[in-house]
Amino acid sequence: MGSRILSSPAFFKSIILVLFCSLYWTNPEVEAAKHSGITRHYKFNIKLQNVTRLCQTKSIVTVNGKFPGPRIIAREGDRLLIKVVNQVQNNITLHWHGIRQLRSGWADGPAYITQCPIQTGQSYVYNYTITGQRGTLFWHAHISWLRATLYGPIVILPKKRVPYPFPQPFKEVLIIFGEWWKADTETVINQAMQTGSAPNVSDAYTINGLPGPLYNCSAKDTFKLKVKAGKTYLLRLINAALNDELFFSIANHTLTVVEADAVYVKPFKTQTVLITPGQTTNVLLRTKSKTPNATFLIAARPYVSGPAAFDNSTTTGLLEYEKTSVTSNNNKKLPLLKPVLPKLNDTSFSFKYNQKIRSLANSKFPANVPQTVDKNFFFTVGLGTTSCSQNQNCPGPNNTRLMASINNVSFVQPNIALLQAHFFKRSKGVFTTDFPTNPPFNFNYTGTPPNNTLVSNGTKVVVLPFNATVELVLQDTSIIGAESHPLHLHGFNFFVVGMGFGNFDPKQDPTKYNLFDPAERNTLGVPSGGWVALRGEVILSAGAIGSPQLLLLSGVGPVPHLSSLHIPVVYSNPDVGNFIADNPRNGINIVAPYALDGSNPQVVGVVGGAGDFNVIEGFSYISPFSFPQPFGLFPNSTSPLQLSVAAIVHKISGPQSTGSLRLLSSAEVKVSPAVRFNYFSEPVDLGRCVRGMRKIGDMLKTDSFEELKFEKLEGAEGFTFLGPSLPKNQSDDASIETFCRSTVTTYWHYHGGCLLGKVLDGDYRVKETNSLRVVDGSTFKASPGTNPQATLMMIGRYIGLKILQERRAAK
Repeated sequence: MGSRILSSPAFFKSIILVLFCSLYWTNPEVEAAKHSGITRHYKFNIKLQNVTRLCQTKSIVTVNGKFPGPRIIAREGDRLLIKVVNQVQNNITLHWHGIRQLRSGWADGPAYITQCPIQTGQSYVYNYTITGQRGTLFWHAHISWLRATLYGPIVILPKKRVPYPFPQPFKEVLIIFGEWWKADTETVINQAMQTGSAPNVSDAYTINGLPGPLYNCSAKDTFKLKVKAGKTYLLRLINAALNDELFFSIANHTLTVVEADAVYVKPFKTQTVLITPGQTTNVLLRTKSKTPNATFLIAARPYVSGPAAFDNSTTTGLLEYEKTSVTSNNNKKLPLLKPVLPKLNDTSFSFKYNQKIRSLANSKFPANVPQTVDKNFFFTVGLGTTSCSQNQNCPGPNNTRLMASINNVSFVQPNIALLQAHFFKRSKGVFTTDFPTNPPFNFNYTGTPPNNTLVSNGTKVVVLPFNATVELVLQDTSIIGAESHPLHLHGFNFFVVGMGFGNFDPKQDPTKYNLFDPAERNTLGVPSGGWVALRGEVILSAGAIGSPQLLLLSGVGPVPHLSSLHIPVVYSNPDVGNFIADNPRNGINIVAPYALDGSNPQVVGVVGGAGDFNVIEGFSYISPFSFPQPFGLFPNSTSPLQLSVAAIVHKISGPQSTGSLRLLSSAEVKVSPAVRFNYFSEPVDLGRCVRGMRKIGDMLKTDSFEELKFEKLEGAEGFTFLGPSLPKNQSDDASIETFCRSTVTTYWHYHGGCLLGKVLDGDYRVKETNSLRVVDGSTFKASPGTNPQATLMMIGRYIGLKILQERRAAK
């Protein structure tokens, strides 16, 4: 149990981990996903609906009148556009629990954190792309306690023709657990907020919205799972309950766990699944080889780890086998077999079960566990007290109110969204960035509580440098009473590298971390009277422009430049953004007298000369009326409606001329940086261009190009040029040098800015950091002679294998 921290806005969040920079990161995974999936549209109408449970009908808030709400089905790489229309009196937000919000943090959904709520009569479109995920997640309301009835499943299928890493199931079944109150849940939570007491417990647990036959008036409200003998079923389990961890079991059947929080895990068999509020688990159910003469009870009941009151009841469903010719003639009532669940307070089972969950950690599904970290945080999690309002009786010690806190700070909800305040630079008076990274004082966290149990209140955040690798240790406390605390990280996953009972030992416990195949999750329960350690890392691959820009924005770079923009210096490195280069391109465009094949290129690899490393390419294209305005290559030229054009271009590979990238704004990642490539600043590059242009001139004099001349055309050797033509006197170096400088343009093969050996060490880590790596074209001193994509992929594979080797060595 112990999820009272999740019970209300004040309890729900005691800290917000702010990753402001990452909200605008040009993530290559996101860019790839844009082109790998489809866009799916959903419309969610928030409306009231009368629903009858436990002999009582009440009006509840629903999506499209359904309880539980409609399922969302998508594939990895798909983009989701979900229009939410609020038709009730309550303000609304929806959270997409477990979705990685890469460059779409404003779509995450927590009220007053990433967005202001959707008011009555208004609508909002959530827009995000599912990147690098497949499995089971869910959505729910994220304001007050409306999520008691506003929730539904998210099923993310693998990309087409990509199989599961386990046997293909015969059928997939969604099972979503919830809680049901006879009372109005908004009244329940408001009363708890006023008094500081734990909210009144629910009246029932539910399976797919149905309580089951153990509750009054509920025999007809029972979930039934119809199965065939000898088949494998994939059960997608979701705990959407507000407060309680649940044990789940099916009588006389073994379950094989294959996924947790939409991450594949090493399969293991169990009779009972433990699932924390907010967690999802996929299990394989293999039915009996022959149809048995029995019905099997499906059951879920709470795991209780603390002293607070709880709903001591069990929700049940039925597993029924389809009748065969043998069983159909038997009209006798089949016996009902019941599962054996762990004891309500079986903490030992809980701990051992969680330790069984391990990432696959193979080549297809690697576990990218940081081996070292940049930031360490130690957070105590638990309950404390605050003064009771005047003339009011409160349930805490000495007439105090109970408050959840982290590092003795209890979160105060703002009246403007934190992300909005940050974006518009209006954070003053909304939040402060002084959240403590350690508790204010040390004590025996799981022993005798201190005399002073008062907590402070505030809207405080932790601001992390972009791409920082963080280790977070969460320590339960026994100030009011030890209990398990479910906690969820929005928009990201983390690795559970260690856990234990008692107080965390910063010297001994890290030596026992699992850095090879730990569980990767988005939600976990801090063990009652214990601790858990989490890690996370992101590899920066934003390209030769994006990577140095993001490092500079994060305070990694030349001190004078960062200081001039008032960016706090995190790591001093004078070479970030320097030595940036591009392959200069010069050439001519010849209008053809006949239609050309538009394929590119048609001629490749006319080498300029010994030691020049120059490449001349020929290709053709169709020029539309608007050419060349979209590219701006030849601004003084004009063209008719449509032309066939033969282009001959010269590229310098490995230019000696380099430039720099500098920021124009200290905070706005959307503001493009200033980039100067300094084409031909080195005389050797200019000399190579001169020789290349002469080579093109020599080519135009050959018989092969006669067919591109217009007949009876005076001047220009019979060619019609789109844009500038070569100088008439090609023996004049000065004329050709002027031509090179005036017509140079990019080949889009940018490189440099985060050079290996200057910005990065030999393992592609940013110098002075422990685990921040850059893997992209910004690390190249020279670009390959042709398109760099193959080289980039090879480097990515090289670093991936290197990381795997490091993990094996650590293990």
